[in-house]
Amino acid sequence: LCKEILNVKNIYETEIHAGNIFKRNKKFEYLTEEQSFLFFKEILQLVSKFNLTLIFGIVYKNATIFGDVSDNLNKLKLMSSAIYAFFHNLDYYLSYQNSKGIIIADELSEGRYKDINFLKTAILN
Repeated sequence: LCKEILNVKNIYETEIHAGNIFKRNKKFEYLTEEQSFLFFKEILQLVSKFNLTLIFGIVYKNATIFGDVSDNLNKLKLMSSAIYAFFHNLDYYLSYQNSKGIIIADELSEGRYKDINFLKTAILN
């Protein structure tokens, strides 16, 4: 699908990020709206054919539920609440199935969010 629809020659050299494909930006600005929708349609068909359960979370990064997101603490609270909600849904589903799962996640890109002392200080203040 990546080669045929997205024209990605090597998936190991290009990050296939759903948000960038959907918005057609960064390395996917050349996609037409039809190509973008076709990619997601094909992905959802694969999930359906393999009878896979798909649990996902969507974060609207500009939401102001905690205040102005240009404030780093508010941005951290927003991201943390989205991650917590996703894990809560996942835990509920796995418990209901009496099962376990594997979580695959993106790395946080901002260095300060990788620093546990920064996170503890930001959350406790």
